[in-house]
Amino acid sequence: MHKIGIIDYGVSNILSVRNALDFLRYSHLCSDKPEELLNCEALVLPGVGAFAHGMNNLRKLGFIDLIKQRVGKDEIPILGICLGMQMLASESEEKGHHEGLALIPGSIRNIPVEHGSRVPHVGWNQVSPQNNSSHYPSSNDYFYFDHGYHFECEDKFVSGTFDYPLEMTASVCRNHISGTQFHPEKSGKAGLLFLRRFMESSEIKTVDGGLSLYA
Repeated sequence: MHKIGIIDYGVSNILSVRNALDFLRYSHLCSDKPEELLNCEALVLPGVGAFAHGMNNLRKLGFIDLIKQRVGKDEIPILGICLGMQMLASESEEKGHHEGLALIPGSIRNIPVEHGSRVPHVGWNQVSPQNNSSHYPSSNDYFYFDHGYHFECEDKFVSGTFDYPLEMTASVCRNHISGTQFHPEKSGKAGLLFLRRFMESSEIKTVDGGLSLYA
C-alpha cells in the first residue's frame, strides 16, 4: 500500500513534489482518481494558479468528498502546498468570493502593497517558526515563495511567518492538517527537511530508512 497520496487535480506541478518524495524515500501514489487514494495514510495537496479553478477541479473530480472522508472524519494527515494550502481555508477573495475546504478557519486575501513590495511575491524569504512548530529544521531557514494572496487566520493556527515587509503567514497547522505558502519541494535542503519532519510527525515511515539530512 502506498503511504502517501498526491492529489492530481490538474492545477499543480506534480513532478517536483514526486521528485522530493522519491529523494526522501517515501512510497507515494499520484492519481486523479479519488478511489485510488482511499487507502493512503497521508495526503499531499499541491497547487498553483487560481483559487476558484482549483476548487472547481477538486469538486469535478470528486476529491472534496475524499478529503472530507479521509481528512475530516478519519483524521489522516494532509499537507497543502501553495494553492493547496490556501484551499484549506474557509474562503477566498481572489477574483470574487469563493468557498474553500474549511479545514482551517481563515480567509485568503490580497497581499497588501506596502513600502514598494511587489505582487505577486516571488522569491526566497526567511521563515520564523511559530507556536513551537516541529516541522521547521531551524529558526533561520529560507524557503521559496510564489504567490499573490496570503492566508489570514487566528494566531493559534499559524506555524510559521515571514516579512514582506508586513508579517504574513508562511505555514498553518491545525492538528493533523498542515499547509505551506512556500514550496518545500523547491526550497533545497530546508524544504526537504520540512517535508521529512511533517512525515515524521505524521508517523509516516520511509521505504528503507531514508536519507540522513540532519548532518
